[in-house]
Amino acid sequence: MNNQHSIFFLKNGTSYQGVLTKDIFEQFFIEQVGSDRYIYDGDSVLYEIDAQIADIRRKFIEHIFIDINSFYNELPTVPIFISEAGLSSSSSISKDDLIKLIEETQCGIPNLYKHLYLEDVYFILSSIQNLVIGMNYNFIQYFKSLALVEEPKKIDNGTYMISGEIANIIQSTLGSYFVKAHSILDLLTKIGFELECKEFDLSSYPKLKCSKILFGDKRKLKINNSKNTVFFRDELINTIESLRNEIIHNGSWEMNSKVFMKIENFHTRERFVYFPDMQNGNWTKFKNRYHFFSSENTVNNILPAMHIEFLNRISATLLAFITI
Repeated sequence: MNNQHSIFFLKNGTSYQGVLTKDIFEQFFIEQVGSDRYIYDGDSVLYEIDAQIADIRRKFIEHIFIDINSFYNELPTVPIFISEAGLSSSSSISKDDLIKLIEETQCGIPNLYKHLYLEDVYFILSSIQNLVIGMNYNFIQYFKSLALVEEPKKIDNGTYMISGEIANIIQSTLGSYFVKAHSILDLLTKIGFELECKEFDLSSYPKLKCSKILFGDKRKLKINNSKNTVFFRDELINTIESLRNEIIHNGSWEMNSKVFMKIENFHTRERFVYFPDMQNGNWTKFKNRYHFFSSENTVNNILPAMHIEFLNRISATLLAFITI
């Protein structure tokens, strides 16, 4: 991580370019290496998640095909529409075209419906990967955007409140983060439900059994309440649910988006967004009012540990799926 050309985005909402120093190393930071690569302590779990999703793909193949060799032998002959029609913008095939193609192809490929089913499962797994990438991007972008907030033209020592476009962008980035995090919970529940289904009717093109399953249905899973997985109810999961629901249904956790800037010795020492008061991940409420900030907790202090813990919980959940 020691690169004189690196940019370090620090936990206090500032940035630093140069050589990694001891005082920076001892706090959380995101290092930008080159133009588009970002690294931080704990991010290796992202590679573990990718590998685990690949393992789950193989598990579904083994689950559906009695003879795994038949899957790999057939794969070169499987038409491209099976993996693209109705799943990808690279295909212009319509619904009616797809129905016709399935009817015309079913005799030529003995396991046609199994291949169709697997591609539908792959879509969910790919969506989890895409959401993890997007959530990680939002995490990095939060600290990058904070570092771009400009100081007022005339400053004195003290704490300033910044509103306007940049504050809205930062709040939107946070909102997107928690919406993606909860979508991952939904999709992991779907995959768990589909894996636990032992009976499949593949005599025709089947509808996924998890089609209507969401995170609220996790009680239907045998893995529900397993520690270290996303299905274990605790403050982390409650917080993600609470913030996501507020963002989806009410738009934001702030009436007007704000970033705060602390000036000491006429230099910016900290940029931050306040994190709302919560009790065990639930809003602190009084009648219609529940956007309290009396604890003065900041997103900067809470989000890094929350992000890394959530990634590790995703990884532990995927690992549990592999052993089902």
